[in-house]
Amino acid sequence: MTQKTKSTRWDELAKLPFPGGYPSKEAAETLKDELAFQRAVQTYLWALPAMNIYGMREGQRTTFGDDSNILIIMKDRIDFNTLYSTGNPDVIYGFAWLDLKKEGPMVLDMPPNQQTLLDDMWHRPITDIGAAGPDKGKGGKHRRRELPEPCFSAILAALRARGKALAEMGPDEPLFDVSPHGFYLNLRRYLRKAGLPESGVHVLRHSAAKLRRDVGESVESVSRFLDHSNLAVTTTYLRRLEGEEDTGWRKVAALLD
Repeated sequence: MTQKTKSTRWDELAKLPFPGGYPSKEAAETLKDELAFQRAVQTYLWALPAMNIYGMREGQRTTFGDDSNILIIMKDRIDFNTLYSTGNPDVIYGFAWLDLKKEGPMVLDMPPNQQTLLDDMWHRPITDIGAAGPDKGKGGKHRRRELPEPCFSAILAALRARGKALAEMGPDEPLFDVSPHGFYLNLRRYLRKAGLPESGVHVLRHSAAKLRRDVGESVESVSRFLDHSNLAVTTTYLRRLEGEEDTGWRKVAALLD
C-alpha cells in the first residue's frame, strides 16, 4: 500500500457524511465494512501464535505421534525449509507435547545445562528450564498440572468481583489479596466455626485425594495427582484416609455458602 493510497483510504473514512451528527445509511454501511475488516485483521494476528503451535504439533503427530513420551530431536539446524514462525537457526531443536487433560499431572526430570522452555498452545511462555529458569541450569524435577475447570472458573469470577481480569494481570501479581499466613488463619477460623479439629492447609490435599478415590479414580491416577514418587507411598496414604469417614466437609461447605 503506497502512502498516497493509505492517505486516500483514511481521508475517505474521515470525510464520510454525518448529517445532523449521525452517519448516513451509506456511511454506516462503509463503517460496518471497515469494522469487519479491522476485526478480521486482529483475529488473524491474534491467531498466528496458536496456529503456529498447532501446525508444529500436527506435523509431529502425523509423522511420529504426539504422546508425551515422544521426543523428536532435529538432526541439523533448521533452514528456510522449516516452517516455524519463530525458529532460530543457531540451535538444535527438540519437541515434546504434554496433554495434561489426557494424561494428568506431569513431572519433568530434566538434566543440567539445558536450554528449554514450556509454552502453552497459544505460544505463551509458562516457564524456562535451564540457565534462564528457576533451576539456574542445574536441572531437576519440574511439575505441571492442569487446573480443574470449576476451580479456574471460580478464580475468574473472584477476580471479576474485584474488577480484575486475569489476562491483564502481571506474571508476579497475586491472584488474591491475602497472604499465605492470612489464608492459613482463615482456614483455621472456618474449621473452628464448623466444629472440626484444628488442621493445616495440607488437609485440603487429603480431601482432594479421598474424594478422587470416592468417585472411582484408580490409585495410579491419585498417585499422579499427588506427585508421589511411587505407588507404595500413595497406597499407605490412602489406607489411612479411607479408614476415616469424612462427614465434616458438608459442614464446611454449608458454612462457606
